[in-house]
Amino acid sequence: MNPTQAPVIPQVGPDLLSPLPQELMQNITKFLSASDNCNLRLVSKAVEKHTHVYFTENCYYAVHTDLSLKSLESLLEVAKVHTIAANMKLLDIEAHSLSFGQGFNWPPRSSGMMAFGHQDHPCVPLLETIIEKLGNCQSFRVNNICSAADHSNWMVPRSADASVAIEVLFDVICHLRRPTKSLSLEYGRCMVFPVCAAPTLNPGPFFVHPVIFQPFQDAWRTLETLALRGTMSSRTLTENANLIFEATNLRELVLDFRCSAGTPDAATAMMNRMRQLPLAGRMPPILKLDILGGETTDSDFLHFLSLFGTSLRSLRLVDCVSILGTASNWWDVFDNMATHLPLLETISIDHLTIPRAPGYIRVFEYPGLYEEPVIPGTNGDRCEIYEPSPGYYPDESRVSYTGPNMGKFLQALSNGAIVSLVFNH
Repeated sequence: MNPTQAPVIPQVGPDLLSPLPQELMQNITKFLSASDNCNLRLVSKAVEKHTHVYFTENCYYAVHTDLSLKSLESLLEVAKVHTIAANMKLLDIEAHSLSFGQGFNWPPRSSGMMAFGHQDHPCVPLLETIIEKLGNCQSFRVNNICSAADHSNWMVPRSADASVAIEVLFDVICHLRRPTKSLSLEYGRCMVFPVCAAPTLNPGPFFVHPVIFQPFQDAWRTLETLALRGTMSSRTLTENANLIFEATNLRELVLDFRCSAGTPDAATAMMNRMRQLPLAGRMPPILKLDILGGETTDSDFLHFLSLFGTSLRSLRLVDCVSILGTASNWWDVFDNMATHLPLLETISIDHLTIPRAPGYIRVFEYPGLYEEPVIPGTNGDRCEIYEPSPGYYPDESRVSYTGPNMGKFLQALSNGAIVSLVFNH
């Protein structure tokens, strides 16, 4: 067998703890040894009754799907039995509808906040074993998404358990003094009941429980990339906003406020929290900021962006209708962006809803630009921006963006309503 060729993995039987066949294990080992960038992904989905393992490019994916798999201990036990290569760069734990530990019974909770003592958690030795074997691993992703199909009986405990999973992972990373360069936390994205709308569920802390990072400053300080996604993730950053200043090596920050049921003002809460902190000279030199979704005002949004003014080079906004839609003239937002972010080179806007007059699409609300009739097929206020045909836009002088930094509108890309702006200095 060519060691660079991914082995064909047959479907494995229902016994999750049974080791793979010896020959297959040898092929896996050869494949992993020949690859420079292997990623380990542990996935549990309580939707199917079979288990299989497959490969994609240089990534090793161990996928375990079985209705009998009820806890992360079992998932990690399977991973420990299988081969784990020392050259893997990413540990990716994805748990759908999966209880971490013993759910409500562990750990004890007081006033809705997590009680520490993770060293006693049954997953700790398994995580330590895996992370120790991942000798070069400096990237971690924990994704605990509560399936919308599970509804109330599953969503409440799972969102809380996700917080435990992340805290335990941090505990292990710190204990092993593993320098962590990339961290992605994704959880609680499909909770469909706001707190006030589900009193019978007694959600309490389970809908507002953030991850507590305070004991983990050492791991935080080595981060270069941080992604926080989902309802609990935005709340997590709000509660731990001061630790942004501890991430002195942070260069990329991703904030995803979409699917924030139960905390519809997650973006505003986080931005207001950042506003209350003493920021002068303490913000890490973040070069790239991605904001996905979020409900806030244009003034709060611009104030938040101003925190990154001494370093930010690239800004990406996705589904930020609530942010830009509140501006009376959304071009003013971009004018102010250029004022607050003097080093900004690139703005990327995905899926932007442009305010328009009835029957017309305001192609861009800016002096000198014109209105086009509604393009057939557009839905409501969403403006699908197609690749411009000759003559679609006015001459270049009328399309030029004349903001403070003399930036220039570049292009409207097809198939995705993506507007890209580059500020030339």
